[in-house]
Amino acid sequence: MIQEKRDGGLSYFTAASLEGEKNIRHLFTSRRGGVSKGHLASLNLGFSLGDDRENVVENYRRVCAVLGVGIDSIVPAKQVHKDAVRVVTIKDTGKFPPEPSRPDCDALITRDKGVTLAAFYADCSTALFYDPVRRVIAAAHAGWRGTALAVYRKTVYKMRTDFLCSPGDILVAFSPSIGPCCFETDSDVPEALVGAFAEKAAAFIEKRGNKYHVDLTGINKMLLMDAGVSGENITVSGHCTGCETDLFWSHRKTGGKRGVSGAFIAMV
Repeated sequence: MIQEKRDGGLSYFTAASLEGEKNIRHLFTSRRGGVSKGHLASLNLGFSLGDDRENVVENYRRVCAVLGVGIDSIVPAKQVHKDAVRVVTIKDTGKFPPEPSRPDCDALITRDKGVTLAAFYADCSTALFYDPVRRVIAAAHAGWRGTALAVYRKTVYKMRTDFLCSPGDILVAFSPSIGPCCFETDSDVPEALVGAFAEKAAAFIEKRGNKYHVDLTGINKMLLMDAGVSGENITVSGHCTGCETDLFWSHRKTGGKRGVSGAFIAMV
């Protein structure tokens, strides 16, 4: 489970498994504690949703103040619902904001001090990774398409091949995301997941009438364990964005009229 914390008006979440690590800082935002207005109130981190740009920048400043990092240290993923995993360095910092500087990928990895990786969610899953032995961090995003492409598993593989990380050393914390209680789909989603992972995925899919309920977190945890990550090193948030719309943004529950939350991890 992840734990809610407050700093001033900002409400955010941390994972105990990552919190004790002195070389990193991390958090998952809620929708509370920012300055955005209207249906985007209050902690919206999305520049492309019609929000006032200065409000979004101020929201990032508040998050960075809690993390103890500069806003110019952020390297955010563009998130195109695919499986590209990109290694970034300190040379990639200093370009954010503005928003168009995002790398075209769904997962980012670095070992450089002074880099803050960011991934975003409003029902989709995000996950933060840390190898305390090799001192490598990652942030990744997976909706159902990214899950079918095993982007989290590929993030572990990239950490292993590029930085010699042992999967058994890697700590992973999942953000709040839509749970199987609220993630109701037509047949296309389970067909894609079962097509990719066969019966391993089928165990996380339940048919109810003409619809299907899918546990994406369960599938992604299974894929991480297949990649060698210990189940004991994986923290699942326990929060459903669809159930807790007073606390989290939910694309499905609002019909897309919503803001964006962020998962941040910084190497310090």
